Amino acid sequence: MSPAMDTLRTVLPVLLMLFLGAFCRRKAIISREGIQALKTAAVQIALPAVLLHTFAVTQCKLEFHRSIFRDR
Repeated sequence: MSPAMDTLRTVLPVLLMLFLGAFCRRKAIISREGIQALKTAAVQIALPAVLLHTFAVTQCKLEFHRSIFRDR
């Protein structure tokens, strides 16, 4: 896939969620208390879950650079 498509696939869902949130707030579908509850859920539940998942699936490769360890 092209880099432009990769970028679009990454950015588009974020933009859609921002516009959806603005729309819901403007039409009073979500109250201020609802927004606070969503913020709390995002910070206390979703963010730790995403971080844990990222750490779990990331492959680490330990690599030493000879220039750092050469004798001086």
